[in-house]
Amino acid sequence: MHKLQLDFNMGKGEASIIAVSIGQNDSLVATDNKQGRKAAQINNIHLIGSIEIIISLYQQKKISLEKAKLSLQILKQEGWFNPYLIEKAMEDLK
Repeated sequence: MHKLQLDFNMGKGEASIIAVSIGQNDSLVATDNKQGRKAAQINNIHLIGSIEIIISLYQQKKISLEKAKLSLQILKQEGWFNPYLIEKAMEDLK
């Protein structure tokens, strides 16, 4: 784990989940952290981010359209996401 922190300049939390997932073919890591995503990709770990989680929950009818839109708006205001990604996700909800 410490090597991952150093190699990818990640915090302990991100490094921990990546370390646990390495070699686990059925693992799925949820992170929006750029360095965490890079480490996961290099180690062939399946990834999902906040935007994908919201879209998936809506498509599975686990949250309403209104809740999905509100969640994306919160990500837009509070997150570090490119506005294009939020706009694209809003379109995917239609």
